[in-house]
Amino acid sequence: MKNLGKYLFSCSFFIMLPFSSYANCKLPDTLANKSIISRVSPLFTKENPLAGELMKLSFNKDGTYINNYLTSEKKYSGKYIYKKVTESVAFYSAEEEFENKITKYEVWLHCTNNVSGKYVYRQEEGAIAPQVRSNVGEYFFDK
Repeated sequence: MKNLGKYLFSCSFFIMLPFSSYANCKLPDTLANKSIISRVSPLFTKENPLAGELMKLSFNKDGTYINNYLTSEKKYSGKYIYKKVTESVAFYSAEEEFENKITKYEVWLHCTNNVSGKYVYRQEEGAIAPQVRSNVGEYFFDK
């Protein structure tokens, strides 16, 4: 049962892939030396305890990143792996140290133009309950 949620999430996201060919945008080939500002959906639920949070993630070439929570003024760090699936769909897998615990998650990006789009976040294990959860939001590449 533990992997059922991950399977259903992956399946639902891949159903969207054929529609991604209609997007007239391109995600970068790498996140190295780039920053993303993201806004978590403002609708608070137990699945979305960070509702409305604004974050700035700064990605380094060595596979590490800094996550600045702009709303609550907290800062965390972690490591990531980025993969492009199509020109307009990509994801990064990350492990972040969050208040002395490790949070493991994936973020799927789908661009709507060359500097912004929507994302789907899926946590596999984490410091903030529930352990397995997902949410959506918007992202913008910071120039």
